[in-house]
Amino acid sequence: MIISFGLRQVMEPDSAQTIENYFSDASQLLPNALKMANQRSWQALEFAIIGPSLQSKLKQWITSEQVKAFSRQIDEVLMQQSQKFRQTCLLDLRRLQSQNDWQASGTEIATHCNSFHRFTDQQSLIDNAWQVVKESAKQLDKEGFLALSELLQYRPPNGPPLLIAAFAYFLRHEIANDKQLSQTLSFTLLERISQEQTQGFNALQNAIQTLGNEFQRTMQEISCQLTQVEETVSDTHKSVIEMHKMLAAMQTQLAHLQAEKQSANQQDLKKQAIQETLPHFERLPPKQQAKLADFWLNELDKTPTVVKPPKLADFWLADYPVSNAQEPSEKKAIQQQNVKLGKAFQD
Repeated sequence: MIISFGLRQVMEPDSAQTIENYFSDASQLLPNALKMANQRSWQALEFAIIGPSLQSKLKQWITSEQVKAFSRQIDEVLMQQSQKFRQTCLLDLRRLQSQNDWQASGTEIATHCNSFHRFTDQQSLIDNAWQVVKESAKQLDKEGFLALSELLQYRPPNGPPLLIAAFAYFLRHEIANDKQLSQTLSFTLLERISQEQTQGFNALQNAIQTLGNEFQRTMQEISCQLTQVEETVSDTHKSVIEMHKMLAAMQTQLAHLQAEKQSANQQDLKKQAIQETLPHFERLPPKQQAKLADFWLNELDKTPTVVKPPKLADFWLADYPVSNAQEPSEKKAIQQQNVKLGKAFQD
């Protein structure tokens, strides 16, 4: 969409046949020019996103003032966001570049071009350029490039979108440097839309041409360094979450083990209480033993985890467990009997 919009501004009305002729020509002058301009425009965006880290590496070829000439609107967005947003934008851009091998037929490009107007009014040109970028950003959002989409949709009070301005500049550069293209294509409108950023684009173009592949390697190196931090943080965060899950599972397991151990301890303490109170119980007359046996054993099950040896006067506070196999009515009868026996002994 951006390519078709930019191309439309250099073509005369009813130029569909001219476009198709260029695309069918063996020299591929126009397709190559469009592909190069598209590649350079995304490089300019990546340069602007990376910011000072890259500029300091290339300060011999491009100054901070020249960078600001075309990256100001991107800086305005990034200054309002976290460092993570910048890193995510770079990750989105790298993913997009890895899968975006631009290919289009002359007929397809011609059809898209004819769907746009050729603007002679500067403000109309800028307004429609923003509309094109907005539609492109929506498509990126649908494809999962959320941060990059948000970045592209930010519109400052003045000026054209960076991507359109960059594409216009680099397409104009390709046209101007080819005699055949410059004879048939007019780049006057392209000059208008990129004139505010021309100083910065000139410096960027000079750096790209001077350094060649080294420029791209340097940009990829710094981009990878910035995004690697984000990927490392993300991996660390996932590891921490996994550790929390493992710790939670271990704590649950420990709780079960502690409960089992506590139950075993309670049984041991109950045995201890029985052993210590049994001599007192055995010295009672058979009649009192008969009255207190069930009540005594029943209360032992209620004994706290720390059991002190019962005194002779309150040895009956023990427990005779009611079996779960017994019928509810039978359990209730036994419990009522124990209460009565306890009261009888106290009386």
